[in-house]
Amino acid sequence: MPRIFDFTHAILRRPGASAVKGLRAGGGPDPTFAGVAAEHAAYARALEAAGLELTVLDPLEDFPDALFVEDPALVFTAGSVLLNPGAPSRAG
Repeated sequence: MPRIFDFTHAILRRPGASAVKGLRAGGGPDPTFAGVAAEHAAYARALEAAGLELTVLDPLEDFPDALFVEDPALVFTAGSVLLNPGAPSRAG
Protein backbone atom coordinates (compact mmCIF):
# COMPACT_ATOMS: atom_id res chain seq x y z
CA MET A 1 0.00 0.00 0.00
CA PRO A 2 1.51 3.37 -0.98
CA ARG A 3 2.21 5.91 1.70
CA ILE A 4 0.86 9.44 1.35
CA PHE A 5 4.32 10.95 0.77
CA ASP A 6 5.49 8.41 -1.82
CA PHE A 7 5.27 10.71 -4.82
CA THR A 8 4.92 9.17 -8.27
CA HIS A 9 4.19 12.22 -10.45
CA ALA A 10 5.28 15.84 -10.76
CA ILE A 11 3.77 18.73 -12.73
CA LEU A 12 6.28 21.17 -14.20
CA ARG A 13 5.88 24.24 -16.39
CA ARG A 14 8.67 25.14 -18.80
CA PRO A 15 9.99 28.66 -18.21
CA GLY A 16 9.18 31.31 -20.77
CA ALA A 17 11.48 34.16 -21.76
CA SER A 18 9.54 36.37 -19.32
CA ALA A 19 10.81 34.27 -16.38
CA VAL A 20 13.77 36.63 -16.02
CA LYS A 21 11.27 39.37 -15.04
CA GLY A 22 9.72 37.36 -12.20
CA LEU A 23 9.80 37.97 -8.45
CA ARG A 24 13.21 37.92 -6.79
CA ALA A 25 14.09 37.19 -3.20
CA GLY A 26 17.11 39.43 -3.02
CA GLY A 27 20.34 40.59 -4.56
CA GLY A 28 22.66 38.85 -6.90
CA PRO A 29 23.13 39.00 -10.63
CA ASP A 30 20.13 39.34 -12.91
CA PRO A 31 18.95 35.95 -14.17
CA THR A 32 19.36 35.00 -17.82
CA PHE A 33 16.89 32.90 -19.75
CA ALA A 34 19.66 30.42 -20.60
CA GLY A 35 20.45 30.03 -16.90
CA VAL A 36 16.80 29.65 -15.89
CA ALA A 37 16.22 27.09 -18.67
CA ALA A 38 19.34 25.10 -17.69
CA GLU A 39 18.33 25.00 -14.01
CA HIS A 40 14.81 23.93 -14.93
CA ALA A 41 16.13 21.15 -17.18
CA ALA A 42 18.41 19.92 -14.37
CA TYR A 43 15.44 19.96 -11.96
CA ALA A 44 13.37 17.89 -14.41
CA ARG A 45 16.22 15.38 -14.84
CA ALA A 46 16.57 15.05 -11.04
CA LEU A 47 12.84 14.36 -10.65
CA GLU A 48 12.96 11.74 -13.42
CA ALA A 49 16.04 10.16 -11.83
CA ALA A 50 14.05 9.89 -8.60
CA GLY A 51 11.47 7.86 -10.52
CA LEU A 52 8.74 10.46 -10.95
CA GLU A 53 6.55 10.64 -14.05
CA LEU A 54 6.55 14.22 -15.32
CA THR A 55 3.75 16.24 -16.86
CA VAL A 56 5.35 19.28 -18.47
CA LEU A 57 3.15 22.28 -19.23
CA ASP A 58 3.84 24.99 -21.80
CA PRO A 59 5.23 28.39 -20.69
CA LEU A 60 2.89 31.29 -19.91
CA GLU A 61 4.66 34.48 -21.00
CA ASP A 62 2.09 36.76 -19.33
CA PHE A 63 2.91 35.21 -15.94
CA PRO A 64 6.71 35.24 -15.42
CA ASP A 65 6.56 33.13 -12.25
CA ALA A 66 4.14 30.54 -13.64
CA LEU A 67 6.94 27.99 -13.83
CA PHE A 68 6.69 27.70 -10.03
CA VAL A 69 3.86 25.22 -9.66
CA GLU A 70 4.45 24.45 -5.97
CA ASP A 71 1.15 26.11 -5.10
CA PRO A 72 -1.61 23.91 -3.66
CA ALA A 73 -3.56 21.75 -6.09
CA LEU A 74 -6.22 19.08 -5.87
CA VAL A 75 -5.17 16.18 -8.08
CA PHE A 76 -7.56 13.48 -9.24
CA THR A 77 -7.36 10.67 -11.76
CA ALA A 78 -9.36 12.70 -14.30
CA GLY A 79 -7.47 15.98 -13.84
CA SER A 80 -6.40 18.62 -11.36
CA VAL A 81 -7.53 21.95 -9.94
CA LEU A 82 -4.89 24.55 -9.08
CA LEU A 83 -5.89 26.56 -6.02
CA ASN A 84 -5.15 30.23 -5.31
CA PRO A 85 -1.44 30.84 -6.01
CA GLY A 86 0.79 32.61 -3.53
CA ALA A 87 1.62 35.47 -5.94
CA PRO A 88 -0.31 37.12 -8.81
CA SER A 89 2.68 36.56 -11.13
CA ARG A 90 2.04 32.78 -10.82
CA ALA A 91 -1.72 33.03 -11.49
CA GLY A 92 -1.57 31.80 -15.09
